Amino acid sequence: MLMADRQDWHEETARLAFVVKLINRLLDETRSVVRAQTGSARQQRRDMWEEAPRLVRSTEDWIELAQATTALGQQERSLAFYKQQEYRLQRMLDSPYFGRIDFRESGAAETQPIYVGIGTVHDPITGEIEVFDWRAPVCSLFYDAELGPAEYSCEDGIISGVVTLKRQFKIVNGRLEYMFDTDLKIDDEILQQLLARQSDEKMRSIVTSIQREQNRVIRDQGHSLLMVQGPAGSGKTAIALHRAAYLLYRHRDSLRAQDIVIFSPNRVFSDYISAVLPELGEQNVQQTTLHEYALRELGSRFSVEGVYSQLEYLLAPGHDNDFAGRVEGIRYKSSPEFLEVLHNYVRFLEDGEDTGFWDVEHEGQLIMSKEEMRRLFTESYGDLAYAKRLEKIRQRVLFLLQPLEEDRRRLWREMLSAGPDRMFEWELDKESRRRTKEEFAGLKERLADWASFDYVRAYTRLFKDARLMRRLSGGRLPDKWELIRKQTLAALAENRLFHEDVSPLLYLKRTLEGGPVLNAVRHVIIDEAQDYTPLQYELFGMLFPRCSLTVLGDRHQSVHPYVKAADHAQIAAALGRENSAASVSLTKSYRSTEQIMRFARHLLVEPDQAEVVRRQGSKPRLRRMSSEEELLRTIRQDLESWQAEKRHGSVAVLCKTHAEARGVYQFLKETLPVYLLTAEDEHFRRGLLVLPAYLAKGLEFDAVLIYDAGAHNYGERERGLLYTACTRALHELHVCYTGELTPLFRDMDPGLYIST
Repeated sequence: MLMADRQDWHEETARLAFVVKLINRLLDETRSVVRAQTGSARQQRRDMWEEAPRLVRSTEDWIELAQATTALGQQERSLAFYKQQEYRLQRMLDSPYFGRIDFRESGAAETQPIYVGIGTVHDPITGEIEVFDWRAPVCSLFYDAELGPAEYSCEDGIISGVVTLKRQFKIVNGRLEYMFDTDLKIDDEILQQLLARQSDEKMRSIVTSIQREQNRVIRDQGHSLLMVQGPAGSGKTAIALHRAAYLLYRHRDSLRAQDIVIFSPNRVFSDYISAVLPELGEQNVQQTTLHEYALRELGSRFSVEGVYSQLEYLLAPGHDNDFAGRVEGIRYKSSPEFLEVLHNYVRFLEDGEDTGFWDVEHEGQLIMSKEEMRRLFTESYGDLAYAKRLEKIRQRVLFLLQPLEEDRRRLWREMLSAGPDRMFEWELDKESRRRTKEEFAGLKERLADWASFDYVRAYTRLFKDARLMRRLSGGRLPDKWELIRKQTLAALAENRLFHEDVSPLLYLKRTLEGGPVLNAVRHVIIDEAQDYTPLQYELFGMLFPRCSLTVLGDRHQSVHPYVKAADHAQIAAALGRENSAASVSLTKSYRSTEQIMRFARHLLVEPDQAEVVRRQGSKPRLRRMSSEEELLRTIRQDLESWQAEKRHGSVAVLCKTHAEARGVYQFLKETLPVYLLTAEDEHFRRGLLVLPAYLAKGLEFDAVLIYDAGAHNYGERERGLLYTACTRALHELHVCYTGELTPLFRDMDPGLYIST
């Protein structure tokens, strides 16, 4: 690293002053446009509201109103654009840029200085770009290139040349605090300063410190499925958000924020990451969870168990007699074996083996033969979902019945008019229709029953029909199948849906009933990829068959004790993207200190080889307490001490379950401003938090206290949960326990921790 000399400092200070002045001018102009368009749009809306009811008297009036509505929509979109530009310029006033590269294209006589910021600053007078958006193709050199020969890719192809300077800036409130030149990558000195800071209330942008391996993921354009495996603290979520920002920039003429969807683990996490895209000058994209989608699909038919309620049941002590059956049910229903059963079931139904085709007759007259029924089912309507095929056949039979019904209606009318009772014309019509309807009612009811389909009834049949289940499974059923079967049927009978039944039920609903695909969505980001099963990835593939996807996760952070995470090959196959998929492994961890990560890695069965950015801190503490009362008092003392010293901005007490967290919260709230974070919350709060460890996925805190890591609380099935909890800490980690220490920490090198 080379510090810039005084002449460079003078030149850069003068240039910064010029750019700040330019941004101020552009900001004033943009604000004027916003004010003018806001007033105009408000007046147009008022005029339409007041005048439209009186104006519309003819077709021409409707056309004029439609044109006015279209014009208003265009104006409001324009206003939204200028408001977004105003927000970005306002943010850039504080720090217009953070990097510079000097690049000379091959064959060019002059070297071009390129200043890199969160957005583009264009001087309308000179026509020059004074600051380049970090997502511009040429700016990839700032993240990837060393001094010397370099190249970057853009729409015109590969541009080659030479990088002669790489410079980094620290600019605060429009003033240059320091700068330095570097010859390789974004320098560890700035990175270390960013990593050593206290955690923020929300996740922040990493645009000033994107590393080379992260940049390659962010800018990938060659694959419809990009799967990223990375250790705790490797910046996976931040990379995903910056990738969304990059795609919005790269395809700004055709891609909008609402065309991108992020599947997050929960609403707290969605709130935690909500500041990143606005920081980068983009609107937030859609965020949802798989549970929210399930609730929309299933409606109010069931009381649906969420994944966190299921985890609470599995992790809580003192299980009931049904526990063994639930565990085996969860394992089996999330397994590739059960997914194959579902595939076989769909094929079984769609082949028509169980459909019960029949000759449709009325008083000896054949309306449709069973052979014709089968032909329509397998050939004419073979591209439709199972339930839609049945309905199409029903509609076809009803169409064929219409002439016969009409003949019978006329015959009844003639018979009634020739009878002894004199009737009015309208009476003849009414009575002849009634008798005809009654005559065909039995046939139509049978037809309706035959064509009726209910996905819940179909799913229930798997657990009722032993012969069918043996056939579909090839006779390979789990040992506790009888218990699984009884528990599932009992819950369904009470309109309760176990979490492990949600995905199979949705799968049958979409495959057998059909459903709309979300073609408007262009890109999907799936975070915490290790939390999803192959079946759930098939659901994603059904919902988004034509969009590109980014899938990010860490197999070591799988907190579910009985569900095995899908690997990259299974994910690609389930999504139907085997031929256009790429896997990327991130190799660096940035969040925790070296001491915390070395300690946490002891929990891994398969140690990852990721490099930890060398940021030093205190060793984690293992603290044994004689009782729960002493444990609570010690945690309170630590929190009070840190609060008095203003040592940490955010501290989390991580418990195994929500029930455990609630008990800790009740004790601490008497003397401390502590907040209990639950699965129902929608907002993340900075400060003193108590929460179950499974809710901490993706979050980070300055300090973490793990509540009671004794052997009675954490065993082999909680390995991933404990690893996830330890890796939430940026600077300080205390692991407290009563009784015997969890065997997961036994045989650890004593040099990795401080025991008290």
